[in-house]
Amino acid sequence: MGILKIIVTIIAIVVMGSIIMIFIKKLRKIGLMILGSLIIIFAVIWLLFFRPKQYKKTYLKDASEWKNLNIRQYADSIGFYIGAIPGGTEISDPLFCNNFNSLTPESALKMGPLFMNGSIGEYDFTHADELVDQALAKNLRVRGHTLVWGKQSDMFKNPDLRKWLETFPKEERTRQLKELTDKHIVTVLNHFRGRIKTWDCVNEPTSLYKTGEIENNVYTEYLGKDYIADALKLAHSVDSSLKLFLNEQIFDYNNKQADCFTELVRNLKKNDVPVSGIGIQSHILTKTDTAIIDLQNYIKIFTDMGLEVEITELDIRLRIFDAAKDPYDAQGRYYARLIKAAMANPMCKGVTFWGFCDDKCWIDNYPFPKPNEPYFFDSEMKPKPAFYEVYKTLKYSFESRTRK
Repeated sequence: MGILKIIVTIIAIVVMGSIIMIFIKKLRKIGLMILGSLIIIFAVIWLLFFRPKQYKKTYLKDASEWKNLNIRQYADSIGFYIGAIPGGTEISDPLFCNNFNSLTPESALKMGPLFMNGSIGEYDFTHADELVDQALAKNLRVRGHTLVWGKQSDMFKNPDLRKWLETFPKEERTRQLKELTDKHIVTVLNHFRGRIKTWDCVNEPTSLYKTGEIENNVYTEYLGKDYIADALKLAHSVDSSLKLFLNEQIFDYNNKQADCFTELVRNLKKNDVPVSGIGIQSHILTKTDTAIIDLQNYIKIFTDMGLEVEITELDIRLRIFDAAKDPYDAQGRYYARLIKAAMANPMCKGVTFWGFCDDKCWIDNYPFPKPNEPYFFDSEMKPKPAFYEVYKTLKYSFESRTRK
């Protein structure tokens, strides 16, 4: 990510320089040549890498047959969680509740959405309760996501805790944020006591951009790096039966960010901080993403510490498989390999997809070359090879265990 920022900065400087040169008579021709060359280069790059594509949907001939299959029966039988976020889909839809046995509310349980009309510290659980109760009625496990998340304030401004803290004198801000954070953890955990038993207690504590460091966010600025341990300890004191996870997105399991996160977890364990498990998000967005064997080895680091692991936010962009004869088929087989690798470790307890159907895809809001189409069902709710390959993987695992 650091190299990308450097490249973008250099390009911006060159573009601005060429524009300035156009307004200087002696340098106008040079400026026009540079700017024209850049336009041609960008056009070629766009045509080669960013122009939207379409792939043949040969899977449609089997879609009606696959639609009647049931992944959940095998997931339940082997005690493995296959989950998703609702993504605008009704949980009561048979395609959802017949194929998933776990649900993660994408936003409903986060700090901002739980506040009443954006009033910091005042709660309205109406929407969250409806979603959680509907999931429990369908015997879905609910993963609580998330209690403490720096980016929610710093990046998404929901709520904007920095702006809120500015309403207090500087000397009071640390106390105010500590009181708000503690109140939030206690209030939310007590409200969902007995209904949600697994929580992402702290989300994305390490930096994606300054790899090798704990993220500099509103919590570290005012509460220090101990905010992570303090949140886990407080959550455990509210309900000691909870499974408390650290949840993190890591693009390369061999880089400094991965090492930083591992060291963070080791220190928490060394100091008897009550962390139960690790959530590895696994948003696979580019061709440079790490290999499945690297993920498998990274999972083992934490399970060797006695911690449970879950893949918590999985999606794999279809465009990654552009070179394959059938990208949809290649995507499905990759999903199967990944889930098989996860299930190979008995302490890896589940996989949650960060979407349900391609019509509701968060990646579409970002400038990735399309198609993204990362989920089990396409925009018409037709099952894709990803659905069938995961079904076969779970079915094979169940049959292998029952034969023993």
